[in-house]
Amino acid sequence: MFKLVLLAGAASGLWRAVPAQVDDWNRLMAKGSMLVRAGDYPNAIAVYREAVKIAGTPSSSNRRPVVALEALAETYENSGQLAQAQLQYRMALRTAEHVDGRHSADYAVLMSSLASIYLEKGKAAKQEIMLREAIAILSQAVSADDIRLALARNNLVEVILRKGRYREAEELLNQAIAAFEKLREGHPGYLSTALNNLGVIRRFEKRDEEAARLFDESVRMLEIENGAEHPLLLRALNNLAVTFVDLDRREEAKTVFCRALGIAEKRLGSEHPVYGSILLNYAAFLRKIGYREDAVRIETQAKQVLRASGLRNGAGMTIDAADLRGR
Repeated sequence: MFKLVLLAGAASGLWRAVPAQVDDWNRLMAKGSMLVRAGDYPNAIAVYREAVKIAGTPSSSNRRPVVALEALAETYENSGQLAQAQLQYRMALRTAEHVDGRHSADYAVLMSSLASIYLEKGKAAKQEIMLREAIAILSQAVSADDIRLALARNNLVEVILRKGRYREAEELLNQAIAAFEKLREGHPGYLSTALNNLGVIRRFEKRDEEAARLFDESVRMLEIENGAEHPLLLRALNNLAVTFVDLDRREEAKTVFCRALGIAEKRLGSEHPVYGSILLNYAAFLRKIGYREDAVRIETQAKQVLRASGLRNGAGMTIDAADLRGR
């Protein structure tokens, strides 16, 4: 069974609401952001933890605790530490509720982020409820083309796809893409997530040539923003490789799989669930082209990685292990 991966699109945006201050906290946040952009999640986590410690008491005039907690939670999630990510998101959500109440844009952004953890734990129904509530809040709190609303809609697409509601998913994506297009020049990563998700829809529709073009464009846009070896490339690369398999473009599939596995092992480590999921897809590819012994060996390794990750995170499923299309 091949597994498709959606780019959920990190629902950040709280940092922009914080006034620029020349202080230790501001320098730590800038350093953490630089480390995340470089894909150095372990050191980013250490920096963000320090930022949380010195953020001060949360209030309407001090939003630093909310911002630091969100950045820490998101980095834990990217590093595959889902239990820690859930804990930090919950702390950030409680802090945002104390500062702004439950109907603020910041509260909705954090709810959207926390929802992604529930999906990774196999609780898609709970995720959809949270995302729809977040979208309802944002629809009242921000403008129709606000990036935060677009990201929440993009995140909801994953749940809708699991339920086979492709038309609704594409309608949400079109709304998100319209907002992302306005930021394309300076922030191509936003649009790349939506293009990747649109590629997933095209695969469901068996329009694989078009899907491959969308995944390839998503990869190129991510490379422009983050470089050729950033972990954010992995989902789009995985989807591109799987699509090449469907198109019987075997050499291209192998090249892309090997590139994705190389990045995952180098930047995330061989125990990360993303590495395990891509490895599982690569094993399916090898089985399909007749390399059964290699496929069995790699599949066993992949399942060990995913099983260990699930135990560490208390997850019913791991990030990127979405059974969106059976083969």
